[in-house]
Amino acid sequence: MEVAVQKRTQLINVVVEKAKKETEKLGKASQCRQEREQSIKDKHQNVLEKQKESQLKKEKMAQDTVQKVKAHTSKVATIAQSKKEKEAQSLKTREQELEDRLKSAQTRKETMTKKKIETA
Repeated sequence: MEVAVQKRTQLINVVVEKAKKETEKLGKASQCRQEREQSIKDKHQNVLEKQKESQLKKEKMAQDTVQKVKAHTSKVATIAQSKKEKEAQSLKTREQELEDRLKSAQTRKETMTKKKIETA
């Protein structure tokens, strides 16, 4: 009977050892699967972060471009306005010079006419 008990105990121990080995295999497989899933998640997260960074860079470049265009447009408008003002001032100066010359000529004409009248 003791032999039967020993055999039975031995058989149970063999079954327990096999169960432990299977449990270890399942644990390793589960851990491997989790590591693989985590690796895939990490890769996806890295890709998403790179996409976000890229999008932010594009948006910043677009904003910088808009700011540069606004600044350039403002400078061009200022220069154009300044040029118009200079042209207007130049025209006024030219007009004033012409009026002065006309007055001077008119005065000379009147002086000449007076001299002719006096000599006549």
